[in-house]
Amino acid sequence: MTLDGARGGVAFLTYVELVLGPTLSPRNVVVMDNLPAHKLPAVRAATGRTGATLNSNCTDLFK
Repeated sequence: MTLDGARGGVAFLTYVELVLGPTLSPRNVVVMDNLPAHKLPAVRAATGRTGATLNSNCTDLFK
């Protein structure tokens, strides 16, 4: 998937649904930073439907 220009929430949601989502399984952890597109409820829902764990705070992984 190639996109020219800035990536907004709709583009990221499309990526999650069509590219990332099909590769995820319940044992996977998805780490997202504070980019506003990562915080959209639809993005979190799409990630959650895969059964993968969503971790939006990377520092939690190193405690």
